[in-house]
Amino acid sequence: MKNTKYSKKGFWTKDKCHEEALKYNTKKDFKEKSISVYSICVRRKWIDDICEHMVELVKAVGYWTKERCLEEIKKYGRTELRKNNPTVYRKSLKNGWLERILF
Repeated sequence: MKNTKYSKKGFWTKDKCHEEALKYNTKKDFKEKSISVYSICVRRKWIDDICEHMVELVKAVGYWTKERCLEEIKKYGRTELRKNNPTVYRKSLKNGWLERILF
């Protein structure tokens, strides 16, 4: 996307930003492939509304509860858990949940 084409003030309305964002499935892709529009959305505090349809790559703080971690632990062995879900591995190890399930 060339900035000269869209440099006209007022071109990027909330609706046009939303149309652009619909092309992407994640905020990461949106930011990488359309940085100027992404920046406008952040600056105008539209980013959460504009990206509502997108897949969340990072889980919200508090998502990995003991129960959710235990479900993940059951899916894998120790090495596989560490490789496939390092976040759960570290949290479970820190809280002693890993040892209780695997041994």
